[in-house]
Amino acid sequence: MLIKQITLRNFGNVKDQTLDFTKGITLFSGNNGEGKSTVIKAISLLLFNRSVGKLSEYIKWGEESFFISLDFSHEEKNYSLRFDYSEKKSEKVLTCLETSDIYENSAVVEFMDSLLGNLKRAMVSIMSFENEIDLITTTPTERREYLKGIYDVNFKKELS
Repeated sequence: MLIKQITLRNFGNVKDQTLDFTKGITLFSGNNGEGKSTVIKAISLLLFNRSVGKLSEYIKWGEESFFISLDFSHEEKNYSLRFDYSEKKSEKVLTCLETSDIYENSAVVEFMDSLLGNLKRAMVSIMSFENEIDLITTTPTERREYLKGIYDVNFKKELS
């Protein structure tokens, strides 16, 4: 998977920001409170449907809603994923730009799980958060099987 662009509006401490990505490794650096973790949380929410706490807590202070979107490619197809959220409505939409297939709300999670092979495995192989040390605390046999499963998702092909 190659993330191409992410947009955040009224998400966390970010008012309005669009970041473009290229192939290779992306490094976020900056002072505390500048939005590094916020971008990672937005990616996690979009790709893996993972959030910590209530979604309403992600709305920027003083605002009524947030919007986040992600453009990415995977296995030679391009996708656009967007999420509009307020306490009154929640809408997540994924569009395959080549086929014009559209997935909404819970269908997005199901499609992403099938696209990535296994959302939990893909998430841990791409990003990790505090207190997620399962990979470190498992036995060597469990680690080998886990890492074999990650490799079988064929990230090597996506990075070349």
